[in-house]
Amino acid sequence: MNGNSLPIAQRNALLIHEKDGQVVETAMPEAEGRALFEQLNADGQGASLIVLDAFFDVVTDRQILKSLPARIHEAKVNLQRTLDWRKVMDRNGVPGDNTVRASVIRTIREIMDQAQPKIAAGDPHMAFSLH
Repeated sequence: MNGNSLPIAQRNALLIHEKDGQVVETAMPEAEGRALFEQLNADGQGASLIVLDAFFDVVTDRQILKSLPARIHEAKVNLQRTLDWRKVMDRNGVPGDNTVRASVIRTIREIMDQAQPKIAAGDPHMAFSLH
């Protein structure tokens, strides 16, 4: 048994999620992780779920599974990026509707993608301000 009162082999899932505006990770059994992941997504909250084979433990086997730390880091970075986007949109009055916000993000990315080659080439017409 471990500090969570679960046999170690049962913590084969790691949920990366938001809690009080912070990115956190929680080790748990796969079934519980999948249920919580689905609930968080249904509530419009970002989350990632990493599930290992049943005989691995995400806490104790973290360092021996060479790709696991990188996967955890990537999930945390992606979720933090999502939280940062959400804060900026909230601050600027973008409606909370996910469809609207996804459209705003796609628009910003398209503008940035179109501008990037021109900026890199030193195009003087790209010296503009969005203010």
